Amino acid sequence: MKYTGQCHPPLGPVNDPVKIGNVLRPVADVDAAMRFYIGTFGVAMKFVDGDRYAALDAGGTTSALAGPTAEQGPHEVRAVARDPWGNTVVIYGPR
Repeated sequence: MKYTGQCHPPLGPVNDPVKIGNVLRPVADVDAAMRFYIGTFGVAMKFVDGDRYAALDAGGTTSALAGPTAEQGPHEVRAVARDPWGNTVVIYGPR
């Protein structure tokens, strides 16, 4: 299917641009991923929670790196799973 630039069914008019505040990226090694993104793209570190989670400032959007295990950390309870299509799903909430 070729993208035509139109939604079916059509959506109403869009008055304000979308702002994405947080993008979560599951990673096998939070420390290695953090060093890669900081070294490669020059993003700034906002917050690190051990080997469980790191938040990077990607110019107004938080790029969050989440470790691979379901875990209770000092700030959250989190589970990582894959849907039937292979997409990673992360469910988390405050502790």
